[in-house]
Amino acid sequence: MFNSKCLVFAKLFSIIGVVFFLNSCSLVRIESEQKPLEVIDLNTRLLTHEFVGHAMNVTQNASDSILKSKPNQKVQQLLLSWQINTAKQLKKFGFQPSPQVSMVDVWTYTLKADNFFKTYKNENLNEQQLQIIKSATSDNLSRIQKIASSVKSKKDYIALSDFIKKQAAKSPFKTIDFDRMETVKDAYFEFKDTPDDVAVETVGTLSEVVSNMGSKISYGSDLTRKQLQWETQLYLNEKGIDSIKIEQKIKEFQSQTERLINVAENAPELIDDALITFRQQMDPLFSGLNTSVSDAMLRLSEERLLIDRMIERERYAFDKMLQRERKILTEEAHTIVNDGVKNTMAELRSTIRTLALLGILFVIVILGLPFYAGYLLGKKKKK
Repeated sequence: MFNSKCLVFAKLFSIIGVVFFLNSCSLVRIESEQKPLEVIDLNTRLLTHEFVGHAMNVTQNASDSILKSKPNQKVQQLLLSWQINTAKQLKKFGFQPSPQVSMVDVWTYTLKADNFFKTYKNENLNEQQLQIIKSATSDNLSRIQKIASSVKSKKDYIALSDFIKKQAAKSPFKTIDFDRMETVKDAYFEFKDTPDDVAVETVGTLSEVVSNMGSKISYGSDLTRKQLQWETQLYLNEKGIDSIKIEQKIKEFQSQTERLINVAENAPELIDDALITFRQQMDPLFSGLNTSVSDAMLRLSEERLLIDRMIERERYAFDKMLQRERKILTEEAHTIVNDGVKNTMAELRSTIRTLALLGILFVIVILGLPFYAGYLLGKKKKK
């Protein structure tokens, strides 16, 4: 009887001790101050990046379809300017740190471009060519509107659409150069009634920032070769030099060279006269070509320097951002370690106190059980 009661008490206190011990131990919560973008912002960023590539392809395909018909130089210059300016504007606005601002700026630009060509009149463009351009800008506008409607509620989309229409009407494009469009970020924050200090709560985690920067660099790298080609063609067109005419001059040069070789092989005595004739025919053929090519090469060198500087600025900004993020992560790591040590020590102290209490209770039970057992035994003997 005595042994069974002691065993019951021992089991009971053991269970209580285990419960107290488990309850006192908890995982140390470590929270980082680095706040990731919300899912809706990530979706907005991805869809905007996708739209930038799609819009550029639509613009290029429309331009190429018109260029295939070999239009006059004025039309060629217009199409090249359209492609160049579209590429610049999409790169400028499509990869900003804030996904919402990026989408709003791209939408505003697309609407302004569509409005421009709806009322655009050019005597060098026929109706069919103008319709191809209008169809391209309209397609781009419909696509960005569809993206906006997919990431916004119906009420927010309608309000945002009205805001963008007002912004586009406030400063419309007046020339094919698309002027110099500025971001509507400040007006957008005012429209959202958002204070500057909380306008952009986060630009995402380091991996999200690096991913956005990588997308921008990738887009720029893929487009650089095309931009150089368009810039070169535009420059040659503005100088009155047609690439087709250059090919014709090369063919004519080859023809004259073959004639000179035939004279040298079949009538060597006439070679002097043939050389004089060859030189007279070649001089006017390439009279302005050397100067034009030199100017074009100089222009390309300047463009290359500008691109190098742009890449250098991007790298510098990227390095600064990495250094800043590294510093923040280092500070966060110190904070996390300190908090972790503090939390661990607090939990350890709590555990020690609990164990001490359990130990005292256990000692009391161990010491009290014999007396209690003796009391019960004596009481039983008296009976």
